Amino acid sequence: MRQYFYLALLALLLTACTADNGKKYVIGVSQCSEDIWRDKLNSELVMSTYQHDNVVLKFASANDDDRLQAKQISRFVKEGVDLLIVSPNQIHTISSVIDKAYDRGIPVILFDRKTDSKKYTAFIGADNYEAGHDMGAFIARQLKGKGNVVEICGLEGSSPAIERNRGFMDAVSGFPGIRVVGRRYAGWLKDRGAAAMDSILAGGQHVDYVFAQNDRMAVGALQAAERHGIRGMRIAGIDALPVPGGGMENVRDGRMEASYIYPTRGDLVMQLALNILEKKPYK
Repeated sequence: MRQYFYLALLALLLTACTADNGKKYVIGVSQCSEDIWRDKLNSELVMSTYQHDNVVLKFASANDDDRLQAKQISRFVKEGVDLLIVSPNQIHTISSVIDKAYDRGIPVILFDRKTDSKKYTAFIGADNYEAGHDMGAFIARQLKGKGNVVEICGLEGSSPAIERNRGFMDAVSGFPGIRVVGRRYAGWLKDRGAAAMDSILAGGQHVDYVFAQNDRMAVGALQAAERHGIRGMRIAGIDALPVPGGGMENVRDGRMEASYIYPTRGDLVMQLALNILEKKPYK
């Protein structure tokens, strides 16, 4: 009986030791937009707090509005958050407000997207150049090095759109028989992806393959092709979310040829934040 008492006491002591002496950290999360990919990330961040009861999260979504995102970050700074996690809408537009937060001594983690400033504590995210390059090489191989390709890009001026395009073009440039016959920006949205594809097909351009920089635009392009009665045009995207209507389902059902897995990994983002706050080593 005494052995069980000591074990219970030890468990209580260990719990107390992991509570960081009652120190509470407030983390502001500034999302550039609202979609199922970011919803998944937010859910993972919240789930991570179950293991760290000394963390309070505050979320804000700018819905692709640069000015709104700047205001939301400024509000976090005024509230005195201990750390910021920011996914900037575009490279140039909110750098100044992030710089001010950093200069105030607030650690800043850039997640998924980048700014044109060096004033941040850490960056964490997938390699968008590699994603675009891998998809370009995949499409070129599927076309056996010859065919007409369209690229539907995300938000113009955002780092993922720039890097995915650069990777894609570097890959297909190695295949002289591949012609990029159209490029449109659709802001990561399905409806705008459909409109972009409509404008290309309305011109009578023959298209063998569409590379959409995310799966929502890929589905929009597919819907446009179906309205135009076009068959045989193949489509690939990025994200591969395992949710209803997501990339994995559309690949499984044969509506899309492929989707590149673009991970959220909110658990790693939270661990990075805690390492910074608790003065532990981090990359």
